[in-house]
Amino acid sequence: MHMPKFGGSRSGEIVNILLEIKASFRKLIDKFRSSEKDKILDVKASTWHEEYNSFKAGMKELDVMYQNVIDYSFKQMTTVEQGVEMLEAFDYLAKRDSIRACVTKKANDVMTLFMT
Repeated sequence: MHMPKFGGSRSGEIVNILLEIKASFRKLIDKFRSSEKDKILDVKASTWHEEYNSFKAGMKELDVMYQNVIDYSFKQMTTVEQGVEMLEAFDYLAKRDSIRACVTKKANDVMTLFMT
């Protein structure tokens, strides 16, 4: 998936943060994949559950980071056009429910700006 274009003076910073989140996700996945696969079938081994819980906690942290970058991006929004462009970019990237909910909230903010 390619990175959409972001407008505004913070566009480079936004892209860099998103790339950092992507790299962190890749490290999290690689770490989880590198664990011994046969542990999942061993009912006496608790290490797989610990690794899975660590993975879940890492995913939650990445979700929070992603939501923060969305919030940060919309702070520079001054026009409806800017808001719509950012919504389009973040909607393209949003795959998880928590991120989609954040983008939907920002869509409501853009609608409020449009109404005023």
